[in-house]
Amino acid sequence: MLDKNKSDNMSCKNKKFFDFVEKHLNDFVEIDSYLSRSKLYGIVSEYDDLSLTLSRTDMDEKNPHYNNQKVLYVPLNSIKSIKIL
Repeated sequence: MLDKNKSDNMSCKNKKFFDFVEKHLNDFVEIDSYLSRSKLYGIVSEYDDLSLTLSRTDMDEKNPHYNNQKVLYVPLNSIKSIKIL
């Protein structure tokens, strides 16, 4: 009985997280993750049950041909915190 309540609580937390991510899709965020010593920055472009996708484009004003797009796949279980900037 206790395990069932514990799993229901976790699914509620996950639902809140997914609602938060869905609401802030295409927003610029800062992510603190267990996988990196520095914070990760980018636009939330996609998410699924396992990961969050951050997109980031480095712009070169002098030569637009060298614009560089980076995509980071961050496992959900590695996210400590996420903040909208």
